Amino acid sequence: MVFAAVVLCLALTAAGAVPGHEGEVRLVIPRQPRVSEAAGDTTHTDMLLKKICDVLHRKTGLSYAYRVVWRFPEVYHLDEPSAKYMKFVKSFDPHFMFVLDEDYHKLRSNGLDILPLCTFTIDKKKRYDYCLYAKKTEKVDSIDRLRNLTWGGSYMYWPTRYVLSGNGVDEPLESFFKKLVYYADDEWDYLAKEVVEGRVDIFTGLTQSEYLRRQSDPRFGEIRRVACAPGFVNTLLVTRTTTDPELIATAREILLRAHKDEDFRDFRFFFYAIKGNFVPVTEKDLEPSKALIAKVEKSGWLDEQYRFINKNRAGKIELFSLKSEK
Repeated sequence: MVFAAVVLCLALTAAGAVPGHEGEVRLVIPRQPRVSEAAGDTTHTDMLLKKICDVLHRKTGLSYAYRVVWRFPEVYHLDEPSAKYMKFVKSFDPHFMFVLDEDYHKLRSNGLDILPLCTFTIDKKKRYDYCLYAKKTEKVDSIDRLRNLTWGGSYMYWPTRYVLSGNGVDEPLESFFKKLVYYADDEWDYLAKEVVEGRVDIFTGLTQSEYLRRQSDPRFGEIRRVACAPGFVNTLLVTRTTTDPELIATAREILLRAHKDEDFRDFRFFFYAIKGNFVPVTEKDLEPSKALIAKVEKSGWLDEQYRFINKNRAGKIELFSLKSEK
C-alpha cells in the first residue's frame, strides 16, 4: 500500500504543473494493522510519507498532505467507526484515496462522492481469490475431510465460510472444524508457518498474499490450496468527483504507464516483484464485488466472525484511528 502511495505521489509531482490546479494535494492511505502495528505504531509509515511529501514540495511548490487511516476489518461494517470515517473524509476533503474494493461500495452507499480510477495487478491479476491452505501431506480428498482438522485465523473467518459454502457446507466454523485457534495476525506467511510447524492444520488466505510471500520461506513449498472462491479487486485508487479533472487525467495517464516510464526506473524492482502494474478499473469491474458483499451481509457470517474475534481478542482495540502528518 505504501509503495502504491509512493508511485501516486511521483505521478502527482508531474501533475503539479497542471494549469489551474493550485493549493494542497491531499491523500488518504489505509493500513490494516498487523500485531506489531495494532497499538498504533506508525513510525515507519509516517517517516516514509513525510519524506515523500517534503520532496514533492521542493519539486513542485505545491503542498502535499496525507492521512494514514488504521483500518481494522470491522471498520466499514459497523455503524460507529463507519460514521467516524465519513466525518473525517468530509473534513479532510482528500483529492485521492486508496480504499479496499469491499469498502468502496460501503462508502458509496453512505453518500461519499468517489469514483474508481485504477488498481494494480499482482501476478498479472487485478482480482484475488480466497483459498483454504493445508500441507500437501494432509489427505484431503473431499471437503468433508476438513472436519478432522484444526483451523487457525481471525479475520479470515467469513472468507472461510464463503469458500466452504461454495462446496456445500453451511455451518459455523466452530461446529465444522475439530478446533479453532485464534491468531490476531492472520497474514498468509504467518499462518503458513503455523501450518508447517504443526500448530494448526489449515488456514485461509488471499492468492495475492500467497504470490507475494510464498517464496519467503522454502518450507512453504509444503503448502497447497485445498479449495478457492473468487474474491475482490486489488486495492483501489479512487478520486473525488470534486477533484480537478485535469489533475485526475494527468495522474491516471502517468500511473498507467509508470512501469515503462524512465522517471520510475528506481521503482521497477517493485513492479517486477509484484509481477504487475497499474491498470484501469471501472464500475463494471466492481459489480461482482457488490454481489459478494450483499451475500456476506445477508448470510450472518460477519456476526459469527465478530463473536469469534471478540471472544478471543485480548483487550479493546480502536477499530478506526488517524495518524496525521503534513
